[in-house]
Amino acid sequence: MRDTLYDLTKQEKRAAVRAYRQLPLRDRRDAIREAGHGRPHPDPAVAAVVEQWSRAVLRRAWWNKLPGWVQPSACVAMTLIGWWLGDAGIVFLVCGPIAFVVGLVEWGTRLAARQILKAAHHSAAPPTTV
Repeated sequence: MRDTLYDLTKQEKRAAVRAYRQLPLRDRRDAIREAGHGRPHPDPAVAAVVEQWSRAVLRRAWWNKLPGWVQPSACVAMTLIGWWLGDAGIVFLVCGPIAFVVGLVEWGTRLAARQILKAAHHSAAPPTTV
């Protein structure tokens, strides 16, 4: 489940993001919180919207194929290059930490998307009987 990437067209991605943004903030937070506990959102309409948004976040794109260590390593390298270059590397020195923070936010978004899809997958599975 963790390494699954989804094929979506641009129109499907745009529709998923638009529908997600139209949800009230409280519903979005509740959906992510419930997914953190392994449960989908109680409202099926909200659950469907956040599930489609999750598939859009985890779509097949080059940045979703990179190993997790690449982005922080690139940020550290940018910062070190900026420090080494001195005044000429001020852009690297400033952009390295900013890119690191942006990467942390993106990592959190992908984690939430994986949790939402995992909760939806477990709720859709039929109960097993012994």
